[in-house]
This record gives sequence, structure tokens and C-alpha cells, in this order.
Amino acid sequence: MALAKALSFSSAAKSCHISQPAFSINIKKLEESIGAPLFNRHTRNVTLTAVGVEFYRHAIGLQENIQKSHVDIINFVHGKRGKLIVVASPSIAASLAPKAIQHFLQTHQEVDITLYDETDTKCLDRINSGKADVAIIPVKEVSGDIYKQDLFEDYLMAVHPIHHPLSELHEITWQDIHQYPHIQIRDSVDLRQTIERELLNIDIKIHPAYEVNLAATMLGMIRSDLGIGVLSRSSLTEAVTVGLQYKKIHSSNSYRTIAAVSSSRAAPSPLMAPFIKSCKTAASEVYSPII
Repeated sequence: MALAKALSFSSAAKSCHISQPAFSINIKKLEESIGAPLFNRHTRNVTLTAVGVEFYRHAIGLQENIQKSHVDIINFVHGKRGKLIVVASPSIAASLAPKAIQHFLQTHQEVDITLYDETDTKCLDRINSGKADVAIIPVKEVSGDIYKQDLFEDYLMAVHPIHHPLSELHEITWQDIHQYPHIQIRDSVDLRQTIERELLNIDIKIHPAYEVNLAATMLGMIRSDLGIGVLSRSSLTEAVTVGLQYKKIHSSNSYRTIAAVSSSRAAPSPLMAPFIKSCKTAASEVYSPII
């Protein structure tokens, strides 16, 4: 590169901070490795051969690629570009995750984010297998291979029709709601266990009037005044609560912790810290009335 620009062995050697004989030897070795001369050597000047012109064209391209790659790596290290794979439980993927991604992309436009909505177990499987960078899920206990950062407390909410008697109460307790017909989600193990633990502590039993498979079905039945229900706050977006009201159930233990979970077996992506910061900002906006 230096000789192709200067077309002088002495000037090129000086710009490379080596002696002219050593520089000439390096050029000769390069030509031998290629199998053709790169320079026409004349008494007073040096010119590029046809092979030299082609070699120089490729060398310029390599130099530009190296410089671009260097900038890309620096930007990646500083969290300005790259790829981030996020997994989240369905309720979080429908509420917090979109808001967090929107906030994150305001300052990280060149980052490519992929979001998967999975069950909590599948989210952890993706983290453990290295198929995701971060999972946003309810967390109780974690293994030594998992690192977690708490984001917010996901309180349990009593959901009821707008004109239900519960709407007149400023605060709602388990004692207030156990007298009404309840609609429960059949396969929501974590939610049911949390509710059962709360009721056991205060010696109250609730016998569901209906059991359904989906939260959407539950909300539709509540909207039709067939009963009330209990869901986590993260499940209740504006889109699904039209015609309904919900209030926090006042109990010191009536919540689950939502956390950002990653693998402790590998160094975290530089994108992790700013993304988790965006998650916390989004949580304060989405759940501001109860956090």
C-alpha cells in the first residue's frame, strides 16, 4: 500500500518506519508469494504492473473493510449496534416488552431485536441453551447458572364488571372478594399457586364457579357478569379490559416478581445493560399506578 502510493522505495520505507533494504525484502517476498511482480522497477521511478494495479484495488477494499469492522466492533462494545434476542412470558410479551423495545430503539436504532413469546419454562430453556440473550419472566428461585435482575412486582388484581359492588370499595382484600362467584384459569399453575398460598395464610377457601383455559375467556365471562377473577397486573392491558375494572388486592404477599434473566455461564452482551434499563423505564410507565 505504501509503495503503491509513494512509488518510491525510500519514501515508502520511511513512512513504514523501517530501513529501505528490509522494506525491499518484504516486497520481494510478497511478489514471490503471489507469483508475479507487482512493480516495474526503473532507474528513476517505480510503477505498478497490471498485477500490481489489481492487487492494490483489493488491498484498498481490505483496508476499508478492516476500518469498518473496527468501528463496528467498537460500536458493539458500546451497545450501539448488534443483535439481541429477547424471550418473554405471554402477558409480558403483550405489555411490558413492546414498550421496552420501543424505548430501547430510540437510542439504539442500529440494534436488531427479536422477540419470542413463550411459556416460562421454554423461556428458561432458551436461556440455558444459549438461544436467547435475556428472558423477562416471573422468577422465584434460580439456579447457579442463571443471573437475574428484578424489574418490578407484578401484583394480583381483582377483575370485575364496571358496575359490580366491588367498584365502590377504595381497597379490596381477599375477604372482600371470596363471597362472589369466581372464574379461574385452569392451567395457570403459577397464578393458582400464588392465590392458594394467599388464601391458606388467611384461612379462606374459594370454590370457582367456572374454570377456563384462556385469560380472554375469563375476561369475557366477567364482562358478562358471570363472576369475578384474579389476574396479574401484567396481564391486564387496556385492549383486554374494556368494560371492566381492576384493583390491587391489598396483601403484602400478593404479587410475583418479574425479572430479566440471563445465563451466568457466558459474558453478557453489551446490549444487556441498556435494554434492562429500558425495561425498568417501561415498567414504571406501564404499571405506574401500582408500582
